[in-house]
Amino acid sequence: MEALKVLKSENASIERRLQIAVLSNSSNENGNAFANKDAFRQAVINTLERRLFYTPSFKIYGCVTGLFDYGPPGCAVKSNVLAFWRQVSFLIDTCALRQHKAFLSTLRTFTTIMAISPRQGLLRVREFTLAEIEHFVDPDNKSRPKFSEVANLEFLMFPREVQVSGQSARRIPLGEAFSMGIVNNEMLGYFIGRVYLFLICLGIDKEQLHFIQHLANEMAHYAADCWDAEIECFYGQIECVGIADRSAYDLRAHMDLVIHPMKKELGLTFKGNQKVVIEALEAMDEREAMEMKAVLESQGEVWYRVCRLDKDVIIKKNRWLVIFKERERTSKGLYTISD
Repeated sequence: MEALKVLKSENASIERRLQIAVLSNSSNENGNAFANKDAFRQAVINTLERRLFYTPSFKIYGCVTGLFDYGPPGCAVKSNVLAFWRQVSFLIDTCALRQHKAFLSTLRTFTTIMAISPRQGLLRVREFTLAEIEHFVDPDNKSRPKFSEVANLEFLMFPREVQVSGQSARRIPLGEAFSMGIVNNEMLGYFIGRVYLFLICLGIDKEQLHFIQHLANEMAHYAADCWDAEIECFYGQIECVGIADRSAYDLRAHMDLVIHPMKKELGLTFKGNQKVVIEALEAMDEREAMEMKAVLESQGEVWYRVCRLDKDVIIKKNRWLVIFKERERTSKGLYTISD
């Protein structure tokens, strides 16, 4: 009984400190809002570690930066989130002949030891679980019959035109965003709506959530439209979900056509523009690539328009670029969306 009383007393003390931190964080008096936010963040982190939601890996040996272990409460929270994601995202269908759409939904662990500089607690770490969906549609018909189910959702959106004009994010009904051309197509809008509902069901405060559109110079060369779901927390605005219309790039990656830019040679020639030129070459469709191959074989070089540079560049045979066709055999699991 005494141990229980001590535990209850400790819990009440922690709750009081968190409440004080929250109230202090909402106050801007004396210009100390930033310090109060840091205090609140540290109070939350201390509580999570004390209750063993998570702890730095190998802590008794001095820790390894960017690696964490989940304790029993943390494992339970993660398991519930993943189970809910599986529930709302996909159903497995083993018969490929019945598929009218290809839908690939995966959960995988992403691990890197060298490429990430860990910071911001659990937000930027060396190992994390990544949930992905790839949904393949007719490029000439990106309508979605069930878009009407999410069209009336209204939430904070930050279109690129609003960003450029210096205005703030504003509430826009999803259906209106599509009809105004802010969202590129119904299929993309449908998944934006589904992501919003998923996050709200997880308990994310809708007032701290907004969807921001990528600027034209931020999108990948093959993308038709891209949006990020960002959540305001004590680390600032944090991107938690990306939703992109990747056009046919993923399908072309498995076609017979192989476009192999020589990165070293292109880097020596184009220097800072190397990445832009390589992306432009890799984005060529089969007809364009085979026409370039024919000119390269007959003349040894060809002028090629790079739209992002707004100029023509000269491409030389073999030393800079190799184009050929090969037959690639692939296999995959097929899934249908749970909706």
